[in-house]
Amino acid sequence: MIKSLVAAAAMLALGTVSATAGPGDDPSSSVKAETVAAAIAQLGYATSMHKDAKGDPHIVVTDKPGNVAKMAVFFADCGSWGCEDLTFYAGYTPTKKATTAKMNEWNHITSNLRSRASISGDGDKPSGEPGIAMTVSLMTDADADKLAILAGVFVVESQMFADTLAK
Repeated sequence: MIKSLVAAAAMLALGTVSATAGPGDDPSSSVKAETVAAAIAQLGYATSMHKDAKGDPHIVVTDKPGNVAKMAVFFADCGSWGCEDLTFYAGYTPTKKATTAKMNEWNHITSNLRSRASISGDGDKPSGEPGIAMTVSLMTDADADKLAILAGVFVVESQMFADTLAK
């Protein structure tokens, strides 16, 4: 905890964090939704832009990859410049093959996957929509190529997760 406080104080002292800027107000740590949509388009996928209840951007991948029921990008910590956090999400049709054991195996540290799996439902017998999500933070509009790579990694993992659910 003390190390974290010292690091935060050092960042303030060096001017890397503005005391007056709110989330999404700094172009050195925020990305516009349009930049993310363009990065996804580099992979050949079409998107549609929306706003959530808070007014934050929300991207839906309209021609999602096979075996995925829905795919979207959610944004958080948004401000005048853009958003500091974005989460790629893929949802799948509920299936009895989606067990907590499969979710735990996917999420295990040795799996070396960037996405994390979840499923809603009761205890050991979940019955809701399984899904995976990958959160990326502090990207900028200059990181469009990196965002395209990360989106590509997420698409690959979405297909890997579909295969995992099929077994």
